[in-house]
Amino acid sequence: MTPTRLTVHVSASSDSALDRVKGWVAAVGGLIVDARWFGNQMLTLTVELTVGELWALVDRVGLGRVTDATLQDARGQLGGLAEDADVVCRLAVVLVHDEPDRARVVPAVPGG
Repeated sequence: MTPTRLTVHVSASSDSALDRVKGWVAAVGGLIVDARWFGNQMLTLTVELTVGELWALVDRVGLGRVTDATLQDARGQLGGLAEDADVVCRLAVVLVHDEPDRARVVPAVPGG
């Protein structure tokens, strides 16, 4: 599988962002295999899908939400592959909202 990366900006609270992105991925036939949260500011998803499904995902998300640099990188990496070739895509979802960060306070290690 060929790896690629896209950065997507989503205007949503952290609670609804994952549901929104899961809906986009499911609608094109992709499979989310990993998800990692970074506070409530960013989420990364590892998605398995075909090249054709990846371009359908970009269309569904909307080009205005996908950063130009990562889109150009993906087109360069995947341009020569068949539409049914399998790829792994890391979606970096930047959440745009006015909620405070939900960072957890980690106590100092005793004796450290």
